[in-house]
Amino acid sequence: MALLGGATQVEAALIQVVAAGVRDTAQLTDLVWYMRHPSSGPIAADDDASRKEWNQIRSTIVRPAVANTGAKATAGPAAPTGTHTAGPIPAAQAVPPSVAGVTAPKAPPSAKWKANSATAEYELNESDRTVLAATTASERKTDRDAWKTGKPTWKALDAKNKRKKSVLTAAEASQLGTLAQLRARVLASNVALGKTDVKQIVEKAFPGQTVAWWYSQIKSGSLLGISLRVHQALAERFDQAEAALLADPRVNPRSLDAAALGKTLGMYASTSDLRSPMLAVGGSSLSMHSFGLAVDLNYTGNPFIGNAGKAAPDAIKRATSLVNNEPIDVLKSGGYAKLKKASDALVTYFSYRNAAKVAELKAKVRLHASADGEPVNVDDWLAQINQDYAQLKDTGDFEGHKDPAQGFLDFNEAVVAKLIGVGLTWGGTYPGAKDMMHFDLREGDGAQINEARKAHKNNQ
Repeated sequence: MALLGGATQVEAALIQVVAAGVRDTAQLTDLVWYMRHPSSGPIAADDDASRKEWNQIRSTIVRPAVANTGAKATAGPAAPTGTHTAGPIPAAQAVPPSVAGVTAPKAPPSAKWKANSATAEYELNESDRTVLAATTASERKTDRDAWKTGKPTWKALDAKNKRKKSVLTAAEASQLGTLAQLRARVLASNVALGKTDVKQIVEKAFPGQTVAWWYSQIKSGSLLGISLRVHQALAERFDQAEAALLADPRVNPRSLDAAALGKTLGMYASTSDLRSPMLAVGGSSLSMHSFGLAVDLNYTGNPFIGNAGKAAPDAIKRATSLVNNEPIDVLKSGGYAKLKKASDALVTYFSYRNAAKVAELKAKVRLHASADGEPVNVDDWLAQINQDYAQLKDTGDFEGHKDPAQGFLDFNEAVVAKLIGVGLTWGGTYPGAKDMMHFDLREGDGAQINEARKAHKNNQ
């Protein structure tokens, strides 16, 4: 590209790069302006010299650079007359690939988010390539199927082997060793396949980019005092949500800091953030967790309802029917208010197991018009309640989560509202099963990753 209007080679290369993803010529002009004048503020209305230079950058550098990409430019604001508030392009629109050694800058994350690259964890290495070259897809599938069958036995034998004063028989020791070798093979191939999937998805979402580029943007920081490791794009949304919560006098009347407010709002350190891609191998498309674009918050108190069959949804429907005379099918209903009402009803429903609640249960049953298939008297209802509790506690959707007698949604409404308000998708709004703990970013860079991963077919 010709160097026009006094542009430096760095500016020209940078414009070419950014123009590949951002078409707004006003935004691109602002970018070059701040490269030339990094300490300047907005252009004043009477600063004719600066306005003239801004217009010259736009007409002689930016527009030709965009035209040279073969892309259609968007005009953005008209050339400044009066005050033009120049400023860097929004981080969500910035495209940071390198050309001629020049990288377009993104807006820096807040100081609390520190670089914590995951490139080494996600880039294919020589060991991964060796694993894939040594086996066929058919052989890997055979191993996965065998591991699926043998995993319960391995867990039992491994637990027995670790117990004090417990000795495996020779046959058990041999079986444990064989299963351990199978597990190692499956793990190694799953890791390599997962990294291959990630590479293909990133390259599809951002042509010309690499795994190293994407995972170099992983950051460690916090949301409301909860430590997280996520992509910079998600970290920026967390900062916006946190700032909104801190500034809202209805939510934070005592002007608490982020960590203290988090505790007040019921946040606790039970989370899942950046996650190994191997977990999705052989199953559904890679989770947004694998790209640092999703988190599970308050994990133990917000299970994935409907993920393990209909036991939990059916119990919740009975609970809401008895307690509120309004059966709620969580597989067909969504949104915080309705789900919170259903969760509270489940708490009340299981409280009837307490002998001190018998009178309250009798009153509910007396006023309740039983639907088809529901119990019709107090004894039958109590038996059903105990059966539902036994089916849910530590099993199915509630495995690894709090006692179902504590409900299935413990988020403060303000937290959910602010996270949704900054553009995150909440699993409580999904059609069908509800992933109560889950929030992810499907806008900006997140949208490109999400579309690419949905279209991707996992390597086997």
